[in-house]
Amino acid sequence: MTIPMINNKYKETKTVSKLTQTYSILQQAFQLAIKDESSPGSWNIIASSANGANNMAKPLISQMKLLQDCGTTSNPTIGKNCISNTKMKYLNGNQFNGDNWNLASEGNTYKVLLLNGVSLTFHPRNAACNLSSDTFVYCIDKSTSACTCGYILADIDGPNHGQNRLGWDLFQFFLTDHGIFPSGGNPKTRYVTGNDTEGWGATWWVLNKKNTAYQKCLSQLKIDGQSKCK
Repeated sequence: MTIPMINNKYKETKTVSKLTQTYSILQQAFQLAIKDESSPGSWNIIASSANGANNMAKPLISQMKLLQDCGTTSNPTIGKNCISNTKMKYLNGNQFNGDNWNLASEGNTYKVLLLNGVSLTFHPRNAACNLSSDTFVYCIDKSTSACTCGYILADIDGPNHGQNRLGWDLFQFFLTDHGIFPSGGNPKTRYVTGNDTEGWGATWWVLNKKNTAYQKCLSQLKIDGQSKCK
């Protein structure tokens, strides 16, 4: 193997390991939180608000080991201690939503830095926990995808490192009334198939396929088919 190939394999292994560890932390925090606070449907996760972000994050982060708690600050000088003060990008490298949104200055999200060096941001989306998402296939009622309370973004290399790019160092999870789950996994949608150029479904892919092949040969891949580059 060449040195670039060895480096790429190391990065891939590190991504899989760090994301797996982070998902375990989230799942454990959820189970402990619902013992203390009941289920998220009772947390008053008011959509797109600082209060909703507080209500979403507090029960979970109280069960986690943190290096920094930056709260819902919109001051990037403070926020950058928990999450990168740079513009987010899609998997394809395009700027997120075509705007200047960066998480360090987003006041309607709750920002923390875990002891393992991973940044988390909590995004409240629906107090009734019935938001629909076509990246999601984990509702108890399999006839619907409408069971999301909010989402969590994990930057696995922490604040002010890496590309701040979906599917590379930035990964999305969903908070529901019955658990936390990775974005992606629905073969009926475009997420993590040959045209998932945004990268929202990469979380499910990494956790289940144990690789980041989509970074190199996205057009070849299918959730229920080919999982590695030819």
